Amino acid sequence: MTPTEVFNLPKRPFTVDEYYRLAEVGILGPDEKVELINGEIFQLSPIGPRHAGVVNQLSHLLREMEGWIYVLAVQNPVR
Repeated sequence: MTPTEVFNLPKRPFTVDEYYRLAEVGILGPDEKVELINGEIFQLSPIGPRHAGVVNQLSHLLREMEGWIYVLAVQNPVR
């Protein structure tokens, strides 16, 4: 199979369970910065000061909203 043929193979998205299993068996290391988005695994860039600042500001604003009835989990796993 040529390299061109390899890259034209159909994709199959990962499920959340498969993603967690990849970490359990050591394919994804504990310190790897990756995220599952719409079935694809992406390597993340380090969080910079601007990103961290905006996340902190939004988090503070949402917590201060009158009548807020939700739990706010900033940058935590969904599960």
